[in-house]
Amino acid sequence: MSKKNDEIDLKELGLKIFKFLGNHKIIWIIAFVIAILAGIYKYSTTKIRYEAKMIVTSTLFIENSSGVYVVDLQPVSMLLSILQDKVETSNYNYISSFLDLDDASFLKSMDIAIYSDKALFKSDPQNIEITVEVSDKSKLNELQGKILDYCNNNEFIRASFENQDVTIKNSTRIIDEKLNFVDSLNDLIENEVLKNNQVVLFSLGDWASVVDLELSKVKLNALISSNNPVVIVNGFSDYPEIIDERLVKSLIYFVLVFVLAFVFAFVLEIFKFLKNE
Repeated sequence: MSKKNDEIDLKELGLKIFKFLGNHKIIWIIAFVIAILAGIYKYSTTKIRYEAKMIVTSTLFIENSSGVYVVDLQPVSMLLSILQDKVETSNYNYISSFLDLDDASFLKSMDIAIYSDKALFKSDPQNIEITVEVSDKSKLNELQGKILDYCNNNEFIRASFENQDVTIKNSTRIIDEKLNFVDSLNDLIENEVLKNNQVVLFSLGDWASVVDLELSKVKLNALISSNNPVVIVNGFSDYPEIIDERLVKSLIYFVLVFVLAFVFAFVLEIFKFLKNE
């Protein structure tokens, strides 16, 4: 019995829906025309966007507790995060000013992340990944240069880099002086002491100190690899990923118009019901 009642209820519901749709044919026709126009409008006004990634690194270094020099990404990451915040709030005046762009409105989004590839087996991240979405892919090359200039021309980063350069050169000079003194002692021993068959006492600790100086010099020289504090590891591709949302957004507008039409027709039915009561 319950099954039969359920079937009757479903039939009655179907009849009511069919009647509801039939009573508002004009609304559905108008809604269909408006939905088509709205979909076409949204499709034609939605711009294709392009996603591209670039990877940069810092030539600023800090010495950790083990005496190993590691890349210092913090100043560059902080500066890029400020730029990211301005992009997220569409503050194009700030972006245009600091990146020296005529019009920065083509830059739709920006994401900054410390890039760490576990497959490289490195304990410390070395790079920063910058992901952007733009409406004009021809601007990517210009944007890449402007971002690099934005970082390299920052007063704090530039001053830190120059101070680091001075420190490295002074340290190398001091090491060279010590090594030259050791070389002069070596020459003295070879040319005078050994010729006279004199006994020479040599400490292995002194030898280890000389080796440490040589290694320190090699490490310091390895740090001098660029004339700028920020360099590109991998630039924006000439073939960025295409983000085409035109069809999706046009379908959303199409459906939205029909939803509004349904609500309008439903309100009319309520008014009719209240009027007949």
